[in-house]
Amino acid sequence: MLTEDQIVARRGRIGASDVAAIFDLDPFRSEFDVWIEKVQDVEPAPESPAMAMGNTLERHLLDRAEDRLGPLERGVEVTSGACPVLTATLDGRVLATGEIVEAKTAGLYWRLEPGWGEPGTAEVPERVTMQVQAQLLCVPEEVQQGHVVAFLGGRGDCDYLIPRDRVIGQHIAESLPAWWTLHVVGNVAPSNSRPSLDLLRRVRRQPEGLGATIAMELIEQYEAAVEARKSAAGIEKTVKASVIAALGNCSWAPLPDGRLADYSEQTSNRLNVTRLRAELPEVAAQFTEAVSARTLRIKKGR
Repeated sequence: MLTEDQIVARRGRIGASDVAAIFDLDPFRSEFDVWIEKVQDVEPAPESPAMAMGNTLERHLLDRAEDRLGPLERGVEVTSGACPVLTATLDGRVLATGEIVEAKTAGLYWRLEPGWGEPGTAEVPERVTMQVQAQLLCVPEEVQQGHVVAFLGGRGDCDYLIPRDRVIGQHIAESLPAWWTLHVVGNVAPSNSRPSLDLLRRVRRQPEGLGATIAMELIEQYEAAVEARKSAAGIEKTVKASVIAALGNCSWAPLPDGRLADYSEQTSNRLNVTRLRAELPEVAAQFTEAVSARTLRIKKGR
């Protein structure tokens, strides 16, 4: 788990966990996301249940690795000699051998991502492979392998061994300085990548001052997309009504492909906010808080 100071420090270099995204091999982050994190002031992501569970299990995984590999040094900051813009925070490093240990949790709150193979092999998702290879660039050459200790949904504890790949390592070492010079030093956005909305919401923005310059073509594309969404929603509503009407007074219908069209009544428990405010206004006020969010609107100029 990275501290806030470590997160801030990583803005000045490329982290090992950034590498897969830069090479478009991370399904959870894009190259554009990495660029924004380096050139913009971004608020830390709030801790999700999956992140909290991962941080809790990390201690268990490293303890288990220590039982098997020997004493570990934990939370080690290292920088690559072959690629000075690359840094890594190692979850663990075996004191006796210098081998790295990376702890991972996956598949606890959603489906396990593809790529996790048989324990004891090097079969891990590409994003993990790239992270470990980047970490190996940050430790002495004689360290020839890294350990991935994982807790996977439906499988439990799984250990993997990732050998140093000199071809991948050389590609990383040769590519990252040019990427840093062009995109971070030159402040040029990656052209073939798109950012995630979640990250964009966390960019700290200036409320006043000069506005940005946006190409009109981009605004027109956005407005066309909004109209297409509205049109699709209207079509969906119309066709949905036709399907329900076709049910007559029935609640379901068998379909030729074996599925069912179901319109059964669903029951859920919801908080009656109106009643709460009317009958217990002090309690409602106690648990009411202001929530701010940004909404993109195209409106008349000032």
